[in-house]
Amino acid sequence: MRYLIVCLFCAVIAHNASSQVLSDWQLLPLLDRAHIEMANDNFIRATEILDDAISQGIDNRYLEAAAYLTRSHIHLFTWQFDEALSDILYSIELVYDYAPSHELLSIIHNRMGRYSDALQVINRAIELDNQELNFFINRAVFYTNLHEYERALRDLNYVLNIEPRNAVALSAKSSVYASINNYGRALFYINQAIDIMPMDRDFLRIRGVINDDMGNFDAALADYSRAIELNIQHPGVFRRRGLILNRMGRNHEAVDDFTAALRITPNDPRLFRHRAEANIDMHNFLNAMGDMIEYVRLTGDEELLAEIQEEWSLLLPDIEFYKQLRQLVEFLDAIRAE
Repeated sequence: MRYLIVCLFCAVIAHNASSQVLSDWQLLPLLDRAHIEMANDNFIRATEILDDAISQGIDNRYLEAAAYLTRSHIHLFTWQFDEALSDILYSIELVYDYAPSHELLSIIHNRMGRYSDALQVINRAIELDNQELNFFINRAVFYTNLHEYERALRDLNYVLNIEPRNAVALSAKSSVYASINNYGRALFYINQAIDIMPMDRDFLRIRGVINDDMGNFDAALADYSRAIELNIQHPGVFRRRGLILNRMGRNHEAVDDFTAALRITPNDPRLFRHRAEANIDMHNFLNAMGDMIEYVRLTGDEELLAEIQEEWSLLLPDIEFYKQLRQLVEFLDAIRAE
């Protein structure tokens, strides 16, 4: 990111050498500070710095593009995809021919499940700069999501022929093999990536998922826990670890993990249902009921009404709980009537 800001600033000097020099030099340290805060996972502080800079007005379009691009990165890390998309589109409107901006746009599309759009945009980035190997790695990821595995492997092998110890490419290759259920090769490549970068929390997440899918729950738990110790900001890690903990009967810890995931993605209905089920196991029926209400509100799952009426009435021996159940039923009926 520092390289990005310096490149954009060089463009400023070339295009705007005679004006706004003092203003530009005031803005550049702010962008640097925001990047430092982001690198330290201080996303709120990084956003505050950028919000303040943008609100003051940025006359130079290159630095303005850098500010919006950096804020888009932050929104992406904090799973605010609509905000990330808005910022990066404006950054590209300001400076169109900067390839990393198109790369970020492609990643945002991918996170939003728009895989064809992501592929189209990363191809545009490659047209602007075909020397950047990360673009080919990203394209392989999009091909994988589109189930075009041969094309994905072709891009990754191209990168690895140039840089055999490219850990990101090895990790992406692992994901390709995991997608086709070849878990042996998937573990082989992700272990290579972790050997090169043992503190990379995303690689640990990927290995955790592979172990999880293979039923190696102890190994998955260790990988997820290590990624969390490294302050990963990925709701899937907390959700999957919570499910393992729930399976092990460690329900208090499972509830904590589902709650942590909800702080990142507060509208994921699965998390409310998982937390409700963990609370049921602990006989915390009122807490479970609140989560079930949120689950139904987000999904409109009318079939759940019959389940709750039949099963939960047996779990609620107290008249106050019956009152709560009646309120829940009325709430669900109101949803059905809408």
